[in-house]
Amino acid sequence: PGHRVNTMVLKKLKNGLLVKFLKIFYGYIFIDHLIKHIDDYKVGDKFECRIIHLSMNPPTVFLS
Repeated sequence: PGHRVNTMVLKKLKNGLLVKFLKIFYGYIFIDHLIKHIDDYKVGDKFECRIIHLSMNPPTVFLS
């Protein structure tokens, strides 16, 4: 947690975004952690995020 990563939007969800980073990892950004309104994001958009939480079971990365 705390590391900055460059992400790319893969899918818009009803409660946030599914993103990919470092070519092999997937993560979630909840809607309340987004700077812009969710409708302003498009699949393929790239931006920098910060890892805020890692869950081990199941393996999940949450970003802000």
